[in-house]
Amino acid sequence: MRIFSVVCMMAGLSAMILGQNKGAAPMQAKVPQTLCPITNEKIDLKVYTDYGGKRVYFCCKNCIEKFRRDPAKAIEGMESKGIILDAAQVSCPVMNEKVDRAIYVDYGGRRIYLCCKACIGKFNQDPQKYCKKMDQDAAASKGM
Repeated sequence: MRIFSVVCMMAGLSAMILGQNKGAAPMQAKVPQTLCPITNEKIDLKVYTDYGGKRVYFCCKNCIEKFRRDPAKAIEGMESKGIILDAAQVSCPVMNEKVDRAIYVDYGGRRIYLCCKACIGKFNQDPQKYCKKMDQDAAASKGM
């Protein structure tokens, strides 16, 4: 009787799990940007613009002007595909030191660069605080 109960429970659980996936959009893996949002060509890391605290890369300078016509729509399109955009930053939001592009955390659809591995733990304790600081620093640097 116990075996029968366990088998029924497992079958029900399996059906429930499989049923939840029907019609649901598959989870997309978060990946860094590799293609130009305008042409879908390979990006050139020397060609970029910053918008809304995010760095967007392009294949050529001509695409930057096309992007500026509706940047929010282009960013929304990339993020809906699971693309994580780099943060437009040069200093660590935790220590204000120069960032090491090999050390980062992904938070809220943004890739946040840090100066050292010790800052990962500090950032994760209060990510909203550090994102807010980064955004304020970016606004101040643009004279806003």
